[in-house]
Amino acid sequence: MEITINAGDTPKFAAQIKNTLSNDWLAAEDVASITYTVYKVTTTFGGRSLTAVSGHSNISVPLTAVLEQPVTSDYWTLDTTGYNFLHCPDSTSVPAFGDPDTAYRIVYRFVMTAGNPFVLAFDVYTS
Repeated sequence: MEITINAGDTPKFAAQIKNTLSNDWLAAEDVASITYTVYKVTTTFGGRSLTAVSGHSNISVPLTAVLEQPVTSDYWTLDTTGYNFLHCPDSTSVPAFGDPDTAYRIVYRFVMTAGNPFVLAFDVYTS
């Protein structure tokens, strides 16, 4: 998913996530840990490179604060089911998306209590 924001803003990231083992909504008890890293994306002739943003690399996310039964709000307009994952990186001391006209990628890594880990990524563009 792509998001465009003003430089310095911190968006909330929402998603619908199901547990592939049970096909139920992913719940906090299904997950051992979640971490996130914000990367600045640089495009060069040879491709793209990702550089972790200082203060936003491999940060632990509290499970019960981000995983719940599906809810709807202004953050979710894709359908009437809603989201069960919602997170806003803490940017009070270090902005996560501070540079204007810059591409970023935020990557969440989920380590499951059973089954394989997976990632959830969002592309963020600043103006």
